[in-house]
Amino acid sequence: MIDDSDKPNMNDRQILQLYSEWSEDSYAAGFISPSEETVRRFREWLKGPKAREDLEDKPLEDYEVTMLEIFRGQEQ
Repeated sequence: MIDDSDKPNMNDRQILQLYSEWSEDSYAAGFISPSEETVRRFREWLKGPKAREDLEDKPLEDYEVTMLEIFRGQEQ
């Protein structure tokens, strides 16, 4: 389980990988387009038992940057 103290330790790639897993599990979509509501649902899901480490580091796609902007904005 990921508690609030663990979230700041996740890097962008880890957050995006988890979002992709959640998207596939929830919507059978490899990466659902981010919106305020979908990112909110993802953040609720994050508090569950899913976690991933040691993810590949590669440049972010535009849609990934959008998701991270919404995610970080909601965290503040």
